[in-house]
Amino acid sequence: MYLYDCNGKRIKYDTTDKLGEGLIYSDVYKISDEICLKVFKTISDDINFDVLSLIKDLELSHFYIIYDFLFNKTGKFKGYTMKYYPGKTIDILTMPTSYT
Repeated sequence: MYLYDCNGKRIKYDTTDKLGEGLIYSDVYKISDEICLKVFKTISDDINFDVLSLIKDLELSHFYIIYDFLFNKTGKFKGYTMKYYPGKTIDILTMPTSYT
């Protein structure tokens, strides 16, 4: 899959390792041991580029890290790269109450 960064540089992404698929909005791919690619199927009013930019710029400790925004060849916002967080198996019943 080819996407473009904010400078218009064309980047090829390997999308063979799909981590998840949303029913409506997006698919997520693991593109390296540390980076995921989120690609939106459609951009609706629920997806606000300005809000995503703010989340990226604020570097909030309890939000996932967004690295770069990506666009299609006509410049339409299409997705972003983000930090990959490995899954954890947690049994909530055995966790201390401070966890919740």
